[in-house]
Amino acid sequence: MTEAGPAPERRKRGAKKSPPRFSREQADVRRSMLVEAATRCLSVGGIGAFTIDRICKEAGVSRGLINHHFESLDGLLVEVYKSSLYASVNNQIAEAKRRRAETSDWSPQAALAALVHSNFSPDYFSRDNLLIWLSLWGEIAVNPRLKAAHRELYDAYRAELAEDIAAVAVPRGRDVD
Repeated sequence: MTEAGPAPERRKRGAKKSPPRFSREQADVRRSMLVEAATRCLSVGGIGAFTIDRICKEAGVSRGLINHHFESLDGLLVEVYKSSLYASVNNQIAEAKRRRAETSDWSPQAALAALVHSNFSPDYFSRDNLLIWLSLWGEIAVNPRLKAAHRELYDAYRAELAEDIAAVAVPRGRDVD
């Protein structure tokens, strides 16, 4: 006679959870993918193309994925603003500060000129970027969340610009207010 082996254990409901289907990294990648798709929609069709249906089609995802990653369409719009404007402006500010700190022969005039020129570089001042920015700037007037995000970015940029202008003006005996 053969003996039967132990009966397979049945997992009790809720006893042991299986690992999540998606890792945090994958969620971040998907979130970035949605922001990129939304940015492309803005660059092609302006704010009128910034709809959940159009963004889903561009990203190749269902509406549920947008609703999962963003609390609203406004939330996604703020993320697009941050990724398209915050990143580039903050990089310019960081680069200006880094150069001032690292280079003793980096004149205040050179720092100011670099900050101004960076705003008009071909990569930064492209047709696609202009379409995105114009759409976003138009929305700033009517969208409180976007207006708050813009205020934060604009204040940081103005502070950096004021610092660079003062570094040029003060040694020349000019007051800067």
